[in-house]
Amino acid sequence: AGGSQTCYDGQYFFDTDHPKNPQDASAGTQGNLYTTTALSATNYNTVRSTMRALVGEDGKTMRITPNLLVVPPALEKTAREIVVAQTVPNSGGTASQTNVQAGTADILVIDDLAASAGGSDTTWYLLDSTKPIKPFLFQLRRSPMLQFFDRPTDANVFEKKKFRFGVDGRGRAGYGLWYLAAKCTA
Repeated sequence: AGGSQTCYDGQYFFDTDHPKNPQDASAGTQGNLYTTTALSATNYNTVRSTMRALVGEDGKTMRITPNLLVVPPALEKTAREIVVAQTVPNSGGTASQTNVQAGTADILVIDDLAASAGGSDTTWYLLDSTKPIKPFLFQLRRSPMLQFFDRPTDANVFEKKKFRFGVDGRGRAGYGLWYLAAKCTA
């Protein structure tokens, strides 16, 4: 829901117009939402370069280091060709050349991002997870505890002859720093 829920600066987490300086509107805006940007070597490089060029309130670079390419299963092959393959075809497709983007990011494939799971097979994300504060946060309030209802004296076992198992825990997720994540849609 990063395109419909706001983060600390009042903008949607994924947006095209985050203020460079919330105290000075004349400083301009910068974004982390890229539309019509299918996953390709060229688009990956463009988004990565743009993220590395983001500036803070003082106008200086924020030293963003995108290091995690997050994709649905449908884009795994393309992602591997971009950041894992050591060689790629040259522009004419007649020979191989060194892939200068190899090793610039790790790949995380998330099944729940697939269209069949309610996501999109063409949306991809680039994150900087090298900082102490991450683009997405999780606060664990109470560690998950596995519960067993398998004793003969448990009501469900006695009455229905069925064992039950569950997990009980508490936590909360939220948005961290918007500039550490980019969302790209085809």
